[in-house]
Amino acid sequence: MTVSDGHGTRVAVVTGVASGLGGAITRRLAADGFIVAALNITDVSETADARPRQCDVSDPDATRRTVQEVVEAYGRVDGLVNNAGLLSGRASLLEATPGELHRFFDVKTVGPLLMVQACFPWLKESATQGARHQRRLAHLLHGSPGPARLCGQQGRVDRDDPSDGARAG
Repeated sequence: MTVSDGHGTRVAVVTGVASGLGGAITRRLAADGFIVAALNITDVSETADARPRQCDVSDPDATRRTVQEVVEAYGRVDGLVNNAGLLSGRASLLEATPGELHRFFDVKTVGPLLMVQACFPWLKESATQGARHQRRLAHLLHGSPGPARLCGQQGRVDRDDPSDGARAG
C-alpha cells in the first residue's frame, strides 16, 4: 500500500536506524507505503525499506544538509521519527566523563532539536503537519515560540496552533 495525500508518496525521515527500534520503525513505515529516508551516524545499507543517508544528528550543518538532500530527492517531508540514541549504562556515574555526558546530551537532546528545526518547514506543509508520524522526541522544548525551556521528560512533538509552533507534550 502506498501512502499518498493526492500529491505523491509520503516521505518519512527516521534517525538512528542501524538496528533495533529504528530498523523496525523503518520497516513499518515502508510497509505502510512511505519512502523512508533512513539516517544514521554510520553507513547503512540500502534496502527495499530504506533510502539510507549518513548524518550525525548533533551536527547542525549535517542535519540541515541531509534534510535538504531528502527534499531535493523526494520533494517533501511528511514525518520525522527522532530515534537516534546512545547506549548508556556502560560506566557508573562515578566513572563517567564530562565528554561522555556532553555526547549523550548532544545526541539525545540537541539532535532532536536540530532535526525538528531542519524538517519543520516541510512538516508544516504536510497534510498531517508531521504530528501523526512523530514517534518520540526526548528532552526537548516546552512552551511557546518565545525563549525555550529544556525539559527532562520524554515527549512527542505535536502541532498545536499553527501560530504556536511545535510543543512537547
